[in-house]
Amino acid sequence: MLLATSIYRTYDCPELWTLRRFRDNILYDSFFGRAFIKFYYFTSPKVIKIFGKSQVFNLCIKKLLNRFVNTLIRHGISSIPYDDYNRE
Repeated sequence: MLLATSIYRTYDCPELWTLRRFRDNILYDSFFGRAFIKFYYFTSPKVIKIFGKSQVFNLCIKKLLNRFVNTLIRHGISSIPYDDYNRE
């Protein structure tokens, strides 16, 4: 969650808890999901390095992430605190 963590400026918030559950409970279950995760973790540091200080970029990405998180929540993915040791 490198880019998302950079956008939300914290490691623990409801949005990131939801995104982690999506990653762990849905994306990891498919070949394409795992490929996307690898791509995301490969490209995120580069994107942050190039655009991370841009307020416009951060605002636009945060709006997109918020919409995506709200969609995930509507589809039943929880936003309660995430336990890194006992994944739910």
